[in-house]
Parts: sequence; C-alpha cells; structure tokens
Amino acid sequence: MDHARVAFGRYIAEAIFRSPAALLPNANTKWEQNDNKTARVTVKHEGLEQFVDLTLDERGRPVKVQL
Repeated sequence: MDHARVAFGRYIAEAIFRSPAALLPNANTKWEQNDNKTARVTVKHEGLEQFVDLTLDERGRPVKVQL
C-alpha cells in the first residue's frame, strides 16, 4: 500500500468539508461537473494526483464523497 497516496486522498476528501478554500481552482486544483448532482475535483501535488467526486442532493448538501 502506498501510504503517501492514501493520506493524500484522505486529505483531499476531508478538505471538501473542513477547509474548502484549500480546494479553490488554481494551477494544481481543477473542478469539473460530472452531471447535475456530481462534481469532480482533481488535485496535483509533488508528483501525486488525486480525484474526488462530490455528490450533492437537490438542496446542494453533500451526500457522498468518493475517491
């Protein structure tokens, strides 16, 4: 198991809720809309790349985070 990759993925998933400003779009952070309820953030840092899908309910509340 690659512990650095696992820790990086967890950091990105938790940042969505705990520090969303850390995921503002920039050269290393990209957001895309997958469909009407799901967005994907892709983050690159020091050779690692992780995407996280965020699913929202009809009121815009997060209901699912998937690495």
